[in-house]
Amino acid sequence: MALTLNPTPLYGGEVYGKIVSKLFQTHKLYQAGKLYVQGGFKYKFSIPLSDPTYAVQAAAPTPTSSGSLNYKDRVLALSDYMFYQEFNPRVLEAYWRPFQPTGPLVFEQLPADVQANMLMEIFGYLGQYHGQKDVTGSKSGGDFYDGFLTKITAASGDYANAVTVNLPGTISTGGTSGTAANVLSAFNAAKQAAMFGGNPQLQIAYINRDADWTWIVSPQTATLWGDYQKINQVYKGEDPTGRGKMEFDGRPIIVQPNFPENTIFGTYMTAGTDSNVWIGVADTSDENTINVQRVQNNSELYFAKMLMKRDTAIVRPEHCVIVK
Repeated sequence: MALTLNPTPLYGGEVYGKIVSKLFQTHKLYQAGKLYVQGGFKYKFSIPLSDPTYAVQAAAPTPTSSGSLNYKDRVLALSDYMFYQEFNPRVLEAYWRPFQPTGPLVFEQLPADVQANMLMEIFGYLGQYHGQKDVTGSKSGGDFYDGFLTKITAASGDYANAVTVNLPGTISTGGTSGTAANVLSAFNAAKQAAMFGGNPQLQIAYINRDADWTWIVSPQTATLWGDYQKINQVYKGEDPTGRGKMEFDGRPIIVQPNFPENTIFGTYMTAGTDSNVWIGVADTSDENTINVQRVQNNSELYFAKMLMKRDTAIVRPEHCVIVK
């Protein structure tokens, strides 16, 4: 899935854009088309929201105003952090030596594709890192920004409007054992809350956005869900050689590494601006974003540094269900 950021990166012939795009290729939710990524800003980005109340009325020569229009916004506020790694260029000589047959590495003179490939060897861990922190990152836990699950479970401000359901029964314990039947009970509790929990807007979102609605669970929960389909439904269940269907109520289930056990999260998620989950990343026009230089003049070691800014947001928390 290609990543498009605005504006076009300037650094090193679009090197930064190539790096960011490649890093997102290892991001589970992004690859599934379940995240909207907003770039092209430096500090804050406002996502406008409006909540009109009933204003339909009979036709009249002179209508009277009715209803109201409540306007607010959700803000992506980027946090600053960076990646810094020292390395011996000889380890990556297969990448750059064909283009610089003699002498030491001069990184800025390499073709953009070669620069990007080298940097991916150094920065590659960031794809996995962001895949986790975008969901469960916690400033209070020492991370640089809060993931969207952290924001929704903190239940502060508008995020308190999410529908939270108590887990009917423990799904798994310590990642080593669990009760497959309790997974079904938890999913049914989430469905009941979405459909009949007393929030008509959530019900509408669950029904009308069924193609986009997504459940996110831990690997342990997903494993037990597959086991339930294979073991508890002997005559019409899944083939035991398969892993089971990763969906519930016709809506896909995404298995998220490092997702908390005994937790199910659901909302509508897409790769477009209609997604309920957004990721904000730094303005890609900053030519100082990536820096590769010698550590010092008398050293063979180089350093690679990348400045980053990031935040997450759930546009409408009231359109989310969380079972925990």
